[in-house]
Amino acid sequence: MKRYLQEYENAFILISHDMAFLNSVINLIYHMDNLQLNRYVGDYDNFLNVYESKKQQLEAAYKKQQQEIAELEDF
Repeated sequence: MKRYLQEYENAFILISHDMAFLNSVINLIYHMDNLQLNRYVGDYDNFLNVYESKKQQLEAAYKKQQQEIAELEDF
């Protein structure tokens, strides 16, 4: 099955909890989060790294924005 999926030319939806299997057969991930569909190129490990980085950037931007709001309210 692994070889078949690696050589399969069309798109398919794959649901699995086996990370090693996912990494060996996928090269593109569409991820739905907060009503947004995002496209990630690479295997599942790459997706996790990029998604985590993106999440950390959004959290840092939110904290900075909240700090700026607090400073403006104090002013």
